[in-house]
Amino acid sequence: NWNASVAGTSNSSAMLLNNMAPANVIPNGLTYRWFDPPCASPSANVTLSPLNCATGQYTATVNVTALGDAPNVNIISSIHGTIATGVGIGSYPSNPNALGTPESFTVVHTGNAICNVPLGPVVVNDGDNTCHTAGTYPIPDNGCGVANFLNLPFCVSDPGTALGTDVYVSSVELVIAHTYISDLAIQLINPNGTPVDLVLSRFGSGDNLGTLAGCTPRFILQDGGTALTNTNTSNVVGTFAPEQPLTTLHDGSDPNGVWTLRICDAFNLDPGDVRFVKVNLIPCLRRRTAATPTTATRTPTRPVDVTGLGTSASVNITSSVHGTLFSGVGIGSYSSNPTTLGTPETITVVAGNPACNLTSTTSRTRITTSVRTRPQLPGEQHLPHYQRAVLCERSGHGLGHGRLCAERGPDHQPHLER
Repeated sequence: NWNASVAGTSNSSAMLLNNMAPANVIPNGLTYRWFDPPCASPSANVTLSPLNCATGQYTATVNVTALGDAPNVNIISSIHGTIATGVGIGSYPSNPNALGTPESFTVVHTGNAICNVPLGPVVVNDGDNTCHTAGTYPIPDNGCGVANFLNLPFCVSDPGTALGTDVYVSSVELVIAHTYISDLAIQLINPNGTPVDLVLSRFGSGDNLGTLAGCTPRFILQDGGTALTNTNTSNVVGTFAPEQPLTTLHDGSDPNGVWTLRICDAFNLDPGDVRFVKVNLIPCLRRRTAATPTTATRTPTRPVDVTGLGTSASVNITSSVHGTLFSGVGIGSYSSNPTTLGTPETITVVAGNPACNLTSTTSRTRITTSVRTRPQLPGEQHLPHYQRAVLCERSGHGLGHGRLCAERGPDHQPHLER
């Protein structure tokens, strides 16, 4: 109402204008004056420390860039209370917070509270193995051409210390909400900075990698998986081979620390965000060094077939009886030295990573029993009594298991009763 004062205090009054009289009529002879605030606010912003996987914490720092007309300012944290009093232009760190804990600040104008400056909330999250809500990690639209990426950092912790030596990248699990998936280029970067291309412009005009509701089932990348396709496909789940082998990440560096999922979008108008990311590390690759016994074991030696090297460049083959049999060998067939019947022997295929070693224990025994012959038939030559020797091999524990027995006559050749 232009004819009456509006409730409120000086410099903070409000006036409602509507189409009802007399608000739509300005009386003659009246002067209206709008007052600026009686103070100038400080200027400030907040910066965040990098993700610290070792401590599981982050630190926010308030940067005061101008005081306005305040003589000085105080800085108050929503978690830690007052962290600075009567300070001027400068940077003022708060206390550490657990990852995922939001923190807000107030920069207090010590001359007039009207000009206080609120900041935040701010937070640093560990993005690993969490089903995130929509919009938590947005992918910048049309950013590939100008290097405007989403860099999503997350922590990985593992007992291993050297990628490709005692720990290996087994698979990567993703859930990404995005229309027109082929806009996306997706990379994974290990803590040492080594990148591997996971997906480059695949699945055509389909929408989403993985299942958005509950983040399961997921889109999985694993060496040896199904080949990626350009066919229009939505809500893609299953196990696929990445653009580059995950073994690219095996550079000998420490896997413990900050990994980064990097994504860019090549065209505009199609928004999206990351809902889930997880890197799975294991001490040995699934198809690691393997060995199996042959079945033609009728001599007191132990054959071993090395059918795959896994992640090892070569293997050694050792015997608990004879020591090292072979060093630095590859795929092929090998044999132990003769072993006295009844003596257990353990064969070990030694991989580059001791956690991937394979072993088998074998014992051969000879059991001699009396065998009766049937009566001699008319016209038939005399059949002497003989002893039946049974050579048995038992094996197990990793390389294969079973029991093989061969019957032998007095001439030590395979023999069957008539």
